[in-house]
Amino acid sequence: MRPSWCWAHRESRQLPRSPGCCAAFPSAGRTTESTWRSILFPIPMKSPPGFWIDGLLLHGALPSGEIERRLRKIPTVWLMGNRRRPDWGDQVMPDSYEIGHLAAEYLTSRGHTRLAFLNLDAGFWPFRLYCQSFTAAAADQSVPVVAVEHPLGELPDYWHRHSQKVVADLVDRFMAITPRPTGIFVADDMQVAVIQPALQAAGVQIGQGHTQIISCNNEAPFRVGLSPKPAAIDIRVESIGWRGVEQLLWRMAHLHLQERIICAVEPVVIDVEVPTQPTLPQT
Repeated sequence: MRPSWCWAHRESRQLPRSPGCCAAFPSAGRTTESTWRSILFPIPMKSPPGFWIDGLLLHGALPSGEIERRLRKIPTVWLMGNRRRPDWGDQVMPDSYEIGHLAAEYLTSRGHTRLAFLNLDAGFWPFRLYCQSFTAAAADQSVPVVAVEHPLGELPDYWHRHSQKVVADLVDRFMAITPRPTGIFVADDMQVAVIQPALQAAGVQIGQGHTQIISCNNEAPFRVGLSPKPAAIDIRVESIGWRGVEQLLWRMAHLHLQERIICAVEPVVIDVEVPTQPTLPQT
């Protein structure tokens, strides 16, 4: 399980201690049909008295076929974003548009006039929203953005490691940009853990007064080896976990309402350096 999801998993355990509530987090490994089956099929849908399912908290790749048909019958709240958006159940996730806005605001407030969005997984739809809002917020300041992304299709692993070749290709494409951006938004902390060292190895000087980076999620284990540490956008997974529990309990008590509820939790910037005035990058 990814570090950020330890919080959400812990908060989901606050569900009432009854047999009617269940949380499934298959994203720790391969989210294939067999993974969903191993998690959910041992739980009978028509059970003896004293054992039943009233609601589910879910996170991971979307199931299909028989598994999907069974899940659709149960009140469900999806936590976080998915590679593809689910078309049933409520959802609690980070505010993707605010994430992009905060990243652009952070970098432009530090004097950067050329920005880049680096992303190793263009197939993940929340990252596409990050890029859209990042570009729009920068445009409001008349600051151009170059998106450098690696397209990935449907993969058996919800989260996956990125090969050195893919990282090197992304960095090479960034280095070829003229004039080169000095403010960089990396899609998430798992990516910045491999992208920042690769940029530094290519000769990019990282830090205040030079090229600055901000990433997303605030997952400390991925950032522990980075020097200097980039700023991060905290998506507040503990709040997402709490809100998911509350939303599931609400949904279980309001089964007659047909409309889906989609909730977005406001993120916040966690800065490692707080300059007293805008810092102009060296070019």
